[in-house]
Parts: sequence; C-alpha cells; structure tokens
Amino acid sequence: MITKQGFKITESKGIHITFKNGVNVSIQFGYGNYCEHRNNIELRDTKPHNLYSRTAELLIWDSEGENITNHRHGYKRDADVCKGWLSPEEVLGWLNWAKEYKR
Repeated sequence: MITKQGFKITESKGIHITFKNGVNVSIQFGYGNYCEHRNNIELRDTKPHNLYSRTAELLIWDSEGENITNHRHGYKRDADVCKGWLSPEEVLGWLNWAKEYKR
C-alpha cells in the first residue's frame, strides 16, 4: 500500500501520485491502457523514455486500497473500473477531486 506523499514512476508508461490525505492516483498512458496507445503493439514489450499521449487512463484509491474512482459521481460501491481516454484537463479535474477527498 502506498501511504507516503509523493510520486512514483510506473513501468515507464505513467505515474502514481499520493496526496497527504492518503489518496492515490494512477495516471497511465502506454500500451494496454485506456488511451490512444491501447492497441499500439510496438509498445507492448518496450519501456519508452519519451512517450507522448493525448489521452490517459486514471484510477483513484484510498489509503485502505479501496477503489474510489466512482465516488466522485456519487457511486459508493467499490468498482474495479478506471476512467479512460481522458484529456489533460479532465485528469486535472480528477487530481483536484482526489486531493480534497474525505471519507
């Protein structure tokens, strides 16, 4: 479980951010993620250093490890679902929500 505030690189295709409130956000944009590179087979076995993507996948979980991504829209059930094909502006909205999340 990630509990320390800060950043973590994930498999050269994204990052995890942990806020003071213990909420974690995963932003991924490589092969297999819900983004423009989802089916880019050329990226399957590589770890690119300068990967650019117009869209990204996002997942948010609390300090207990519960997926809270859907809580933003009032759904309280734990759904193993991430949000995909998000623009930078949409990702920013989710980051701001995660930073202020209170259980």
